[in-house]
Amino acid sequence: MEQKKILLVDDIGLFIAMEKEYLRRENCVLLSARSAREALEKTKAEKPDLIFMDLYMPDGDGDEACQAIKSDPELRHIPVVMVTNSQDEKDQKRCQKAGCDDYINKPIDRNIFLTTAYRFLKIADEDIRRQKVNLNVLYGPDQDQMVQRRSIDLSPGGMFIETDRLLRRDTEIHLEFTLPGAGEPIHCRGRVAWANHKNWLHKADAPPGLAVQFVDMPPSSQEMIRHFLRTSPE
Repeated sequence: MEQKKILLVDDIGLFIAMEKEYLRRENCVLLSARSAREALEKTKAEKPDLIFMDLYMPDGDGDEACQAIKSDPELRHIPVVMVTNSQDEKDQKRCQKAGCDDYINKPIDRNIFLTTAYRFLKIADEDIRRQKVNLNVLYGPDQDQMVQRRSIDLSPGGMFIETDRLLRRDTEIHLEFTLPGAGEPIHCRGRVAWANHKNWLHKADAPPGLAVQFVDMPPSSQEMIRHFLRTSPE
């Protein structure tokens, strides 16, 4: 199978090194660029399968490079994920206006980073398959005010919760759920990746609810989920 190419763009070498470390076990060719100009040059030369692009760089911001990529008929198909340490809604709108396919926040969470990469690269691996799983889930921004709803699916990277109690994208929440046959519940944090509103469906094949990515999940809990998905009939 041909190796996928990923271009990592950041003017700070520490962040590129961190992203490379997260991806070191994947069968991918890792490219890097330290500026928006270099990113555009490497994109034209290498035609990567995915780009993680820092928003703020000293010689030209990432959204400008993203816009140039999305304006080029030969490059516009390449997914661009913007990476930013800003929580400002204006910056999120900048990324969207530039045509990016998604964005993630710094500090970079390993699980969110890998789940995003898997989604755009469409990597086929048993550890990342999403399965239909109906579970009781307690969730909420505050542990003292959690509500119970049902999940409709599950993967090692996250779950979809069917609910009418919707939250804004990037809201961090507490989660508690128990896998069938497991004695102890799983406790972790999550991040709202997107929401399906009743009157505006982000994905038409899903009910109203929240798509949640797991954040800082303990390795033992991740392994419990992987084991459950590997051994459960689909």
